[in-house]
Amino acid sequence: MKFPKAHAGVKKLFAVELIEIVIAFVAVLAVVFVATKSHGLVLAAGSMLLATGIAAVVAFILSLVGLHQAGKDEPQIQYAFCMAILGIILGVVSSILGGIKEPSKLVKVFADISETGESLAKLFTLFYVLMGISTLAKKLADKEMERKGKRLANWVILLYCAAIVIGVVGMILSGLPSAPAVVATVAAILAIVAAVAELVVYVLIVLYYAKAVKMLKK
Repeated sequence: MKFPKAHAGVKKLFAVELIEIVIAFVAVLAVVFVATKSHGLVLAAGSMLLATGIAAVVAFILSLVGLHQAGKDEPQIQYAFCMAILGIILGVVSSILGGIKEPSKLVKVFADISETGESLAKLFTLFYVLMGISTLAKKLADKEMERKGKRLANWVILLYCAAIVIGVVGMILSGLPSAPAVVATVAAILAIVAAVAELVVYVLIVLYYAKAVKMLKK
């Protein structure tokens, strides 16, 4: 095995993605249970949500460990680890500033900047992970994995930009004197298109991680 640390780290990142899928499924199931208004199912939903919370913490820690471990074999994944730490810091700052009652305009500005910075940090964390795996694939002479990694990294950036554009278009439409039904329909269509695109890319990323784990066994 040429890159044992990268293999172990990416394996953890893949496990994190699987945990998050399970968390999402259990959370949806819990909401369904609550909707039934059955006492037993509502209690079960509470236990399920508690379990997802614990699982989320485990996944969070595991992702940091995985990034740090894989980063020892590939500098770009080390950049991803740094971005993840920056995202945590900005997230804490954003939460603190957002919790201030009757904040001043300056506080609101810094809160918005922190929130945007956190979003960008998460974006570049994923970007550098994908580019890092792509670089490892190049070192292992796996042209297909190298190409897929770069393509997915580009898609991640494009989706982020598309989300910004959709948000701007939504604000513009909401300010037009058009019929509310038309505005709502257009906004809904844009949101659905963006959601489907994000889901497709997410699935491709999870599959890419699975293939990367196998590749790094070489």
